[in-house]
Amino acid sequence: MSEIETRISALENKSSQIATSSNTIALEDAIAELKVQLNNRDQELLSNDVEISGITELGGENLMSTVTVLSTKLGITLDKKDIVNVLA
Repeated sequence: MSEIETRISALENKSSQIATSSNTIALEDAIAELKVQLNNRDQELLSNDVEISGITELGGENLMSTVTVLSTKLGITLDKKDIVNVLA
């Protein structure tokens, strides 16, 4: 009877290892999919950003005002809250 119990125990261990490895593969696939989704969202958020360069800055000029005037000239409705960062 001891030999049968040993074999059953060995088979149960193998079965447990197979189940664990299939769970690991499923989790790795889920992580890969989530990474792709996160990257896509980051790219989508960046697609709405605009960088303006090449405009000469005069001393004491309000850059927020310059950006607002430029957006108006381009026919874009832009509030000051839409402007995230202005670098001099």
